[in-house]
Amino acid sequence: MLAVLQSPFVSVNKHLPSFSQKFVIPTEVEEPLLVGNSTTCWQPTPQTGPSPPHALYTRPRTRAFPDEQETAPPQMLTLTFLGTGTSNGVPMIGCDCDVCTSSDPKDFRNRTSAYLVWDNLHLLIDTATELRLQALNFGIREVDAVLFTHAHADHTGGFDELRRFNELAQAHLPVYAGPDTAANLRERFAYAFEDVFPFYGGKPDLILHEVRGSFEIAGKTIVPVPVTHGRTNVLGYRFGPLAYVTDAKLVPESSVELLKGVDTLIINALR
Repeated sequence: MLAVLQSPFVSVNKHLPSFSQKFVIPTEVEEPLLVGNSTTCWQPTPQTGPSPPHALYTRPRTRAFPDEQETAPPQMLTLTFLGTGTSNGVPMIGCDCDVCTSSDPKDFRNRTSAYLVWDNLHLLIDTATELRLQALNFGIREVDAVLFTHAHADHTGGFDELRRFNELAQAHLPVYAGPDTAANLRERFAYAFEDVFPFYGGKPDLILHEVRGSFEIAGKTIVPVPVTHGRTNVLGYRFGPLAYVTDAKLVPESSVELLKGVDTLIINALR
């Protein structure tokens, strides 16, 4: 489960209701509302009339930010929740509880991962176990870099799917991770950091960058936000006015300082 803290706004996304309070917990998204082959977050009202606005995106996916141009920030920054489930996913294997036997689409949750578009920069946050299905569901074709929060299996289970993005881009893919996570990735996926084939697509071909402070990708400054998840060190990330923090049990005061001034904070809220 993820909680979104944001300044008041009137949402045009049917999956993220309008609110004036500081704290909401969004549910897993349902099927997008489609107009032709495009997603729209519009619903007819007496003010808008029966004709939907022109969709800004051509692929079906829900977003964490409103679509309307007049409410969008000067720099386009959108985040798509690819999954918001627990490490087991929902429904869980062999469970007969009310949630796991529910027919409500909100009770079908993939493992946690996200896709962020910041102007022309396309970032994948973690490679969840269902990454292939998530990419197909949301029409993801471009990944310029991958940011890892930590190396737990539910956040890295789809690691090998990165090879398809190598093939699409015909290039190595940079990945960013904290020192502990980077060491774990090198040990578990050593083959991804060695050049073996004279072509792309046979395996992931990655360039690993250890995150030890703020860094830039394509001119965009990204600020790591360290938190802890039991004995595991986790990195959240701040992208200008938006911050994404998952699997945090403890947020140190120094990281609270790094989060000051954000318009939107996405943070885990698992009981």
